[in-house]
Amino acid sequence: GLLRIFVLERDGVVIAISLNFVQNGRMMAYLTSYDPAYERASPGMVLMVDYIKWSIDEGMALVDFLCGAEEFKGRFASVSVTLESYVAARTYRGRAALIADRLVHRLKALRAELRLMTMWRLPGPKASRTPAPRQVSSAPGAASS
Repeated sequence: GLLRIFVLERDGVVIAISLNFVQNGRMMAYLTSYDPAYERASPGMVLMVDYIKWSIDEGMALVDFLCGAEEFKGRFASVSVTLESYVAARTYRGRAALIADRLVHRLKALRAELRLMTMWRLPGPKASRTPAPRQVSSAPGAASS
């Protein structure tokens, strides 16, 4: 079958569940969720190790954690693939919609960047209104007045 559901139970109570898809010799880890009451026992991680073992036993070529930058993926993954999206418009109306969409995304990114800049701005040194004292050096043999 295409869908594989893994369940972790304790005393007959479901504490974690994982929905995965299997296709062309690969397991795609779509969604894993757990009961927060059991968070200290890492039920999601326990379940993930279980479905990775199952995948190996079933001869899967790989387990794909799909998109997202969750920390655990770096610990378990041996390869990271960057995905890109391409969009094209076939009509003038579609082109106008694409331009508007790109503009909205750029404005949102600019707002977020400005928010970060103002949030992390450190106060610079205040300009002193009094002049710095003048240092006079007297070299040996120089006349002083």
